[in-house]
Amino acid sequence: MHFKKAGLATLAAAALLLAANPATAASSAYASMSVFYKLIDLDLDDNIATSISFAMPEGYGNGVGITTYTNYASNSDTYDFGTGNVSTAYAGSNIAAAASVTNDASWSSGLFTLTTTGSANNEDAVYNQFNSSAWADRQFTLSANTMVVFSASYRIGADTTPGSFDAASSNTWMETWGPNADGGSQSSYVSIDLAEKMYVAPSQSIANRARVSFSNLSDNSPLTGDLHAQIGTFGIASAVTPVPEPESWAMLLAGLGFVGALARRRKQPTV
Repeated sequence: MHFKKAGLATLAAAALLLAANPATAASSAYASMSVFYKLIDLDLDDNIATSISFAMPEGYGNGVGITTYTNYASNSDTYDFGTGNVSTAYAGSNIAAAASVTNDASWSSGLFTLTTTGSANNEDAVYNQFNSSAWADRQFTLSANTMVVFSASYRIGADTTPGSFDAASSNTWMETWGPNADGGSQSSYVSIDLAEKMYVAPSQSIANRARVSFSNLSDNSPLTGDLHAQIGTFGIASAVTPVPEPESWAMLLAGLGFVGALARRRKQPTV
């Protein structure tokens, strides 16, 4: 009888511990974008060859931000800017983020590739947060009666611990703007966002292509426009105890039931 009581007590304690003990929180995200272009002749009879040129200096940059709260008092940020290939990275024991820009000017129709990544867990802190971004700005001059189509091949993804208070997101953005041949203005943009929030499916990803364009409808004059492309990732790993899953509630109630039964049996008088 004493062995049975001890076994029930052990099982009850285990059920309580399993139900109340939260899993390690973790989040991660990534984004990448390769941008290239294609020229389209809008008037095949004007005897003007399609062309595009890019002005210098070209603008590239990326940034990485890390926030680690052990006692809500620790922070590190680093940024890098340049006109060529630039990269920035931060790596800790339980948090990391990186961003880079690669100039693909050697390609016949390629411009640049942007990449960002980040990951964090809460094993050594109350709260870990990462963010990383990469961007590129290119000014261009387009020949008369020509359209340029900028295409981006992108991949974005985000992942979090199921049932936790984690969050992760990744995004891409590309835009052109400038004047029209008639003195007005034109713009074209595309934005794709992927957010992985608390209590949502543990992983999401998208891989696709996006396009923006810019047109010069002038019969004989070149036209100047601007291109901006940007990607980013963000994530949080929080040590806040999450709301128990239904299975955890069942284990918790079972454990409480065993404890209550033991208490009632101990109160019964011995005959």
